[in-house]
Amino acid sequence: MQQSKEQLKKRFVYIEKKYFIHESVFHFDELAEEIERRQGKPHYIPATENELLEYMDDDHIERIKQFLDLLKYVQKFICHGDHNQSMEICLDITRKIQVEFKLTRIISEFEDYGVIFIGEEELNQLAELIMNHMNNTRLRSNKGHTPKELSAY
Repeated sequence: MQQSKEQLKKRFVYIEKKYFIHESVFHFDELAEEIERRQGKPHYIPATENELLEYMDDDHIERIKQFLDLLKYVQKFICHGDHNQSMEICLDITRKIQVEFKLTRIISEFEDYGVIFIGEEELNQLAELIMNHMNNTRLRSNKGHTPKELSAY
């Protein structure tokens, strides 16, 4: 048991009562709030052991269709073909989605990348791609489910 606790600690996960708590919740004393947000939601169970192990990596980001669609758009229209910069932006967007930033805040942060939107149509295309990605991204507050999956319950 001690060895397991050490492995969890290396992954910034702690045991508190009957819960496994990630450091981000543990250190900000948000356990009660987090439990309340998750109440009544079923646990997501990964299909394979490999998929489960991928989620142990805090930096793991699924390369789902919606992520790839956003990456393609950012690479073509915002980064003018620069794949590395596009990937960096899309990974940053995904991390913000995972901690549940609002769409307006994510879009406003494009200014940090020096992006100036030419018109409303360009902004709407980007917003739609980000919303699709948001609806299909697994969230801790949803016990690992995506918003789209939970809407089916």
